[in-house]
Amino acid sequence: MMEKIAGQLGLPKAGVKYYNQETYKKLGINNKAAAVAEARSRRLL
Repeated sequence: MMEKIAGQLGLPKAGVKYYNQETYKKLGINNKAAAVAEARSRRLL
């Protein structure tokens, strides 16, 4: 999945991982499931 996102954005896989981690820090979460839950609580999904 991360490879596909990286390819579409023209970034290396490590770059996508870095941006995910930075976003998780800003949201105060630590994994993808928590990110989905946070997006739902903010009515983004």
